[in-house]
Amino acid sequence: MRLSESRRVDVNLKGWTMNIYQIYSAVDNKDAYADLKQANRKIIDFINYNEGRYTNEAVFIAQSGYTSTNIHQTDYVQTIPKMLLFSENFTYKLAETLKNELDFFPAKLKIKDEGFKFFLGKIKLAANLVDMEKSSFYEIDGEKFIDHPPVFLKNISDFEFCAKDINDDLIWVFSDKFKELVISNHFKIEFLCKAAAAFARIGGSFCTAAA
Repeated sequence: MRLSESRRVDVNLKGWTMNIYQIYSAVDNKDAYADLKQANRKIIDFINYNEGRYTNEAVFIAQSGYTSTNIHQTDYVQTIPKMLLFSENFTYKLAETLKNELDFFPAKLKIKDEGFKFFLGKIKLAANLVDMEKSSFYEIDGEKFIDHPPVFLKNISDFEFCAKDINDDLIWVFSDKFKELVISNHFKIEFLCKAAAAFARIGGSFCTAAA
């Protein structure tokens, strides 16, 4: 199933038994995001939907929330369309550890006239994350989509660091182990905490993984 790539995914946890997280830029600015420069869908289809091949390096144009100085204050950049964009340092240090669940592909982030090397992350593992019976849905042209926030299954144990939902390629979650890996290596990424017992998006808080 495909959803609007620009949509922010929030989650609704009912009786969940472990922690999962969403990740965000460590630069706290509403304009801290980047737009994909290429107009065709080949890059999006490959990274998000495993269709085709990665033949052209993705180029992202940073919006006004990023400068050539503060870009070094984060190891993750949110993008439109929605993809995972990690810093060069993050990728070089953790790619080997994450290789069973996350592949990386070279990309460029442009801030005005300066270019910075980043890497797109492609989640390899699909798992049953969303409770299809309790979640809500909407239809577009007869096709059914998971509405947001989705309700997650109570017991999820099919991944170590990260996974995408088996029914929706744009619903991603990250584990406690991923968060611990980020913190222990002093990377700068924000985690939106999903407390095990009772997290619905309302009342959630940000946890900074920057050391």
